[in-house]
Amino acid sequence: MQAIKGAYIPRWREVPMVVNINGQQVVEIALHSKDAGNEPGVESLAEYLDKTYYPGILQELAKRYLGTVRPFLEEQVTLDAEAQFALHDPKAYFETDDEEAAIKGLIGIFSSQLDSQSPEHCKRAMIAFIQYGLGKYTDSIQAAGFAHNEKAIPDFGKELADDTSLSLEIILKSERLAGDILVKLISEFKDKNKN
Repeated sequence: MQAIKGAYIPRWREVPMVVNINGQQVVEIALHSKDAGNEPGVESLAEYLDKTYYPGILQELAKRYLGTVRPFLEEQVTLDAEAQFALHDPKAYFETDDEEAAIKGLIGIFSSQLDSQSPEHCKRAMIAFIQYGLGKYTDSIQAAGFAHNEKAIPDFGKELADDTSLSLEIILKSERLAGDILVKLISEFKDKNKN
């Protein structure tokens, strides 16, 4: 048994059996339970649950977490119907199976609105959307988390090196947001599996 502050932390494989789980508990489980050698993090826990219990939960977590960073992207980018389609499925939009070609096409569309001078949180949000469109849901969640971190602390990467406690507090805040979303999804997937 693993314990933090005297409390048992369930293993990842036990998460579907935990009753009344909350977002904070999901974060603790995701960060502290080393189950099956998985990397720590809410996105990794969601990936594990997607493979073992709830197919589709990882993509749904990425989709909902993207909704939390969409306003960051909209600070710099106009998301009309065409732009949304390009972000949602860049390979289909550019009629290619080549990931690099799709990314270059997206850069071509958005480079006039988003460039190296744009705020970091906006660029991270764009990366999160691109990763989602390419089907890289774990990477999308990570990029969205970094967008939240960059929004909270400009120059987050530099601050991470300078003030670890503040940076960890910000990282935990973005993990909690993902954890809260994952808790809702676990409940929804449990209900769906009952039917």
